[in-house]
Amino acid sequence: MIRAHLIVPCLLTCSALSAQTPNLIEAAEYEPTANRWFISNGSSILETDNGGVSYEYFGSGSATH
Repeated sequence: MIRAHLIVPCLLTCSALSAQTPNLIEAAEYEPTANRWFISNGSSILETDNGGVSYEYFGSGSATH
């Protein structure tokens, strides 16, 4: 039982550290119909609907220019 008390905080910490964060923002696009922002972050696209408090992975993208 003691091990479970050690594993749960470790898992929560690891998941928080691997969360999507915008570190190489290249562009942002607002979608007013859904009140959300799309942020290009390196080769991935993040989405936020709460003003940047949290981000979700939306997909990947690339450009030739």
